[in-house]
Amino acid sequence: MTDKQVSQAQNSPVYTIGHRESYIKGLAENGDKFLKTGKYPARDEHPCYPGGIIFRTPEDARQYINEELTPEDGPLYAIWEIDANWYTDCQSDDKSKYWKSLQLDSRIVCMVVE
Repeated sequence: MTDKQVSQAQNSPVYTIGHRESYIKGLAENGDKFLKTGKYPARDEHPCYPGGIIFRTPEDARQYINEELTPEDGPLYAIWEIDANWYTDCQSDDKSKYWKSLQLDSRIVCMVVE
């Protein structure tokens, strides 16, 4: 990659999937304070959470919905833009996967209209 391509990639949004009605309600009620949960360690009776699932492109998020969710559940989910960086805010222990885990809580920007 050239320096320009790296800079553009670092400034590109990332995407997640989320329950359509819950996220619409969350954005309406919380605005900029509505966050996708990042990684956190085990605490009290709660196990460690690796962070929300993040995709580099909306197409990757759509692929995940089509492959991993049931036909009944798929339509209940939407693709959402997240204010995070693929390279610095997301991590994967399995390089063969096309998604990563969010490492810090990040703002949910908007629903992606397909």
